[in-house]
Amino acid sequence: MLKIIINRLLQGILVIVSLYTITFFMVRALPGNAFTSDKTMPAKVLQQNLARHNLDKPIMTQYVLSIGQLLDGDLGESATKKRPVIDIISHSFPTSVILGVSGMIIAVLIGIPAGIIAALKKNSLIDYSTMMFAMIGLSVPSFVIGPLLAKFVGSNVPFLKVAGWGDPLDWVLPSITLGLATAAYLARITRAGMLDVLSQDYIRTAQAKGVKQSTIVIKHALKGGLIPSVAFIGPAFAMLVTGSFIVETIFQAPGMGQHFVNATKDRDPFLLQGIVLLFGTLIVVVNIASDIALMALNPRLRQA
Repeated sequence: MLKIIINRLLQGILVIVSLYTITFFMVRALPGNAFTSDKTMPAKVLQQNLARHNLDKPIMTQYVLSIGQLLDGDLGESATKKRPVIDIISHSFPTSVILGVSGMIIAVLIGIPAGIIAALKKNSLIDYSTMMFAMIGLSVPSFVIGPLLAKFVGSNVPFLKVAGWGDPLDWVLPSITLGLATAAYLARITRAGMLDVLSQDYIRTAQAKGVKQSTIVIKHALKGGLIPSVAFIGPAFAMLVTGSFIVETIFQAPGMGQHFVNATKDRDPFLLQGIVLLFGTLIVVVNIASDIALMALNPRLRQA
């Protein structure tokens, strides 16, 4: 198992380096630079700004210098915000993490029980209703769910606000908006996994012996039935954290999404590289954690 984890870590490092390299060259392939939009900037000042950020040097020299800064723990300075990238990330990333964790908690609390119940009540009204709502949840995008929750829930519940990020109650509506689609997908995956396990011979043998249904589900079916769900949760969590900019915009949460959009629009290379590097690292770490959880549930994977 340790060997597998080490291999995953080495693969993750290779992925992160490749992602950073691709992002570096793609950002610099964009027309113009972070100072292009400032039409009133004198040529001398423009040259000084380019030199300050090493943007006047050959691209391979820029890449080598960037790698050196990265190894020193320096992500550079945002060309548009005039602040160290690491300061911008440290200020905004906790909001995205809180939103992602809250959304995933809601997804797990709704999706997994719904999938289990639907599997246990296969081809019943409960099963059909659960899967119908899951399909609706998958079909309706977050930029529709968010405004609807803000209008019909946030405006009518006194302690819920439709914008801002001051206290834990402000997390409720954006977390629900972010977590519903994941909950719907998780419900479908959980149902499929549980149905597969419940059809196995050892489950039917236990039923024939008169073992209680609750015992069969808790002691025998859940461990195998939840494997697909656990495999999905890792990438889904990373997706929630990295893809929450729409929800952050709707509810005015000061997360990473706004900086990612602005960095792309303003062609800010250092801020964009820092955000992509952070998100890529997060995805790699979460996937490794998901692999470890899967190996704990399924011993056969430890021999892979």
